[in-house]
Amino acid sequence: MATSRRGASAREPAAKADDAVASALLAKRNPVLIAALDQEGSKGNAEGRAEGKLEALFAVLAARGLTRIFADKISRHQADR
Repeated sequence: MATSRRGASAREPAAKADDAVASALLAKRNPVLIAALDQEGSKGNAEGRAEGKLEALFAVLAARGLTRIFADKISRHQADR
């Protein structure tokens, strides 16, 4: 979908206005925005903990010589990164 040069420049001031409003709301510590940011941060932390546990599990499997049994799952996990 091609956008004309004039169409792109017409949206630019609106995007700058949106950025200014968002910055002002963050500066005021708007409760809705702060809650949304906290929720995303918590989600990222949970994903990080799950990733760490999975890596630890793979290390235990490798230490016990069981990586061949789970090789397909390990390689799929490493490819997803």
